[in-house]
Amino acid sequence: MNNEFFSRREQFEQAFFSFAKALRVASENADKQCEIMGFHNVAWEIRDDVNSGLYMLDVSDGFLSDAIQHSIREFVAAVNDLPDYIFSEAVSKKQNLESMRDPCWEAIRTQAHCLIEALQGVEKNNKHFFGM
Repeated sequence: MNNEFFSRREQFEQAFFSFAKALRVASENADKQCEIMGFHNVAWEIRDDVNSGLYMLDVSDGFLSDAIQHSIREFVAAVNDLPDYIFSEAVSKKQNLESMRDPCWEAIRTQAHCLIEALQGVEKNNKHFFGM
């Protein structure tokens, strides 16, 4: 995708849409997360998707409050600060469920729920932007 052809608003809305999806997955319980992500490197994929929030912040001029931006940065940092063993390659259903059932994910799920609530207005605008 060549960003020269997209307005700042379009870039933000697309990035927000992706990040909101990552937040919804991060907020789910372990079984649902694994089901959604296809039981392959679920922790790694969630971390990768959550990190898309950093790009969204780069293009969020005027679209998000400073407080919301700070909360997103804290959430991304919390996911990246999870123990390395959580992100070990997991190719079986059992490995993925074990990783996602680790207690360290509970704070992430709670934080994701709080962010989803804080971003309700932005998400409503995002859905309107895409005609949903």
